[in-house]
Amino acid sequence: MAKHRRPVLAIAARTFRTRRFGEQTSFLRGIIAIARKHGMDGYVFGPGDVDWANERVRGWTPGAGGWRRRWHRFPDVVYDRAWGLGPEGKRRLSETLARFEKRGIPHFNPDFGDKLEVYELLRHIDAVAGHLPETRLLTPQNLEDLAARHPRVYVKPARGRQGKGISVCRRLGKAWVWRSSGGSGGRSKRFQSTQDLIKACETREKSERFLIQQGLDLVKLRGGAVDIRVIVQRNRLGQWTVSAIGVRAGRRGGLVSNLHAGGRALGLAQLAKGARLKRSLPRIRRDVVSLALSAAEAMSQHHPTLGELGIDIGLDVKGGVWIIEINRQPGRALFSRAGLRRSWRRTRRRVVEFAKFLAAHGASFPGAVTEGPKPEEPALFELAARS
Repeated sequence: MAKHRRPVLAIAARTFRTRRFGEQTSFLRGIIAIARKHGMDGYVFGPGDVDWANERVRGWTPGAGGWRRRWHRFPDVVYDRAWGLGPEGKRRLSETLARFEKRGIPHFNPDFGDKLEVYELLRHIDAVAGHLPETRLLTPQNLEDLAARHPRVYVKPARGRQGKGISVCRRLGKAWVWRSSGGSGGRSKRFQSTQDLIKACETREKSERFLIQQGLDLVKLRGGAVDIRVIVQRNRLGQWTVSAIGVRAGRRGGLVSNLHAGGRALGLAQLAKGARLKRSLPRIRRDVVSLALSAAEAMSQHHPTLGELGIDIGLDVKGGVWIIEINRQPGRALFSRAGLRRSWRRTRRRVVEFAKFLAAHGASFPGAVTEGPKPEEPALFELAARS
C-alpha cells in the first residue's frame, strides 16, 4: 500500500430493489462515515462491479442526495457483509474475493461454514468443548439417539438466520410432540413416526441441511427465552476483544429470543434484576467474556482473517454458560434498542480500526494475535436506557 494515499475499504454487500442494501443500509452508511474520519475512503460493491482489466470497482457511496454509484480504485482491504445470496451469487463473490487475495488485497470475515461445521471445529477445543450443547446432523437415527438422552431437542436450519425455522421436539411414549417457533407460542402437533416429524421440521425453512441440538434448561425472563449476544472484534492492534454485551429476551412461551421474532433488547444488568440467577453479575460477565474470547481465538486459528463475531450465549439455571451459535455478520440493533449507545458505537468503530490494521499488514497478517499490549476493554457494565 502506497504511503502517500488514503487506504480504501470496500464493503461487499447485496443490493435490493427497495432499500439499497436492505436492513443494513444505515449500518453501511455509518461504516463509510467512520472510515472517512479515520483516514480511509470507502464504498460498497457487488461481485459484478469489478473491472479487473483496469483495476477499478464501480461502487456505491452515500451522500446528501442518497447513494451514488461511480468508479473507484481497487481497495486495500475488503469487508464481507454480503448475505442472502443464492448459490450463483455466493460462487461469484467467492471468486471475486479470491482474485483480490491473489493481488495481495485481504478480506475479513470470510464464510466459515454452517452451524454444524462450527460445532465440529469447536468441539475439539478444550476451553470451549464443555460449553457446547451436543449437536448432530438431522437424520432419523441421530434424532432418536439425542431424544433418548435429552428431555427435548431443537431442530434448526444449519444456515438459519433470525431464529427462523426452529422447532423443538420431545418423545411422548412412542409418539413425538413437535412445536414450531412461529407465533407467540408457536403451534404444537403430534407425530407417530420419526420420518413425519423430520418432514415437518424441514418444511419450516429452506436449507441444504438441518441440525439437531441438545435442549438446555436455560434462564427465562417473564416466561420467554433469553440469550446473551456478545460482539467480539479485533481492535486496532489486531487483537480479539469484547466490544459489546447485550441480552435478548423473547416473548412469553416462545422458542426464540431474536428481535425479528418479537424479542426485547436489554442490558446485562437488567437481566440480573429480572431473572433468578445463581451467580453474581460480575462472575457471569467474566464467564461470558472468557468463553467468547476463547471461541474467537479458536475460530481464527482456522480462519485467520476473521474480524468480528456475534456469539450467542445461553445461561442455564445452575449458572453455566453455553454457546448457542456463532454469527460472522452480526447485527447491532440489539445495542441501539437497549440504549447501549457506547457499545453500539464501539462495534462500528472497531470494524474500521481492524480494516485499517489489515490494510496496512495485507497478506503478512499473522492471524490470531495473542501477544502485545492489553487490548482496550469496554466499561464493566453499561446501563441500558429504560424502556
